[in-house]
Amino acid sequence: MFYRTALILCDVQKKVMPRIFNGNTVIQNIGNLIDCYKFNQYSSKNSPIIVGEFLPHKLGNNVFNLTSGPGTKVLDKNTYSMVSKQLIDDLEDYSINRVCLSGVQTEWCIYQTASELALNGFQVDVIKDACGSANKHEHFDALDELKTIPRIRTPTLHRWIVSRLSGIEDEYNIWYLNLLNNMKKESKRSDKIDKMEIKEDW
Repeated sequence: MFYRTALILCDVQKKVMPRIFNGNTVIQNIGNLIDCYKFNQYSSKNSPIIVGEFLPHKLGNNVFNLTSGPGTKVLDKNTYSMVSKQLIDDLEDYSINRVCLSGVQTEWCIYQTASELALNGFQVDVIKDACGSANKHEHFDALDELKTIPRIRTPTLHRWIVSRLSGIEDEYNIWYLNLLNNMKKESKRSDKIDKMEIKEDW
């Protein structure tokens, strides 16, 4: 089956992320995901980025300063889940059938958004090291539960990028491989960021 994929970012906000365990690593990994999707938008118009902001008047806007424009849509929300009629309509407008989901917090907004998207028939990739929580144990427990839900996978960012290398043209393979190499260099340079011990699994 051919998948058209959207990136959904959940509550990666300026007053939220300082409270998140390993927040710097989560932000860095989400930044790499955004780079992937902006590259996809260069080659295909069917790779939208949808950003959810929970009570932004209280918790601030997203840390990446993304705003609504071509290929990107920012949605205000006042519930844990991002799933709404508007979101489903937006995904259907782009003929999306797979969602790449990242953000915070894993046991609340990510869990509810992922499970409701799966119930609506979407394949969902929850990027485990591009999600986070104030409580690391709740983060991992939620990921374990998500893996049991049909249509949901929980790859690491590295594993997800490697999966993108299959069946795409050489120039795209080179771009993704360069991103992987840059990720390794960033990881080696930064001794301030705590590493999460995560298994590479689907």
